[in-house]
Amino acid sequence: MSLHTYFSTIASESGDSRTQHVASWMLAPVETIVYGYDQTLTKIAHAARSHNP
Repeated sequence: MSLHTYFSTIASESGDSRTQHVASWMLAPVETIVYGYDQTLTKIAHAARSHNP
């Protein structure tokens, strides 16, 4: 479950669509950065494994 989904769920349960909109707007770049960072770490780890059998 992503951060975006998590905060959207909280906002929708509180019934405040404005909070939900703001939360998703603020979290979109954060989620993108975290995902990109995770992908980069995976590539680095994979490269390290292939260099050191």
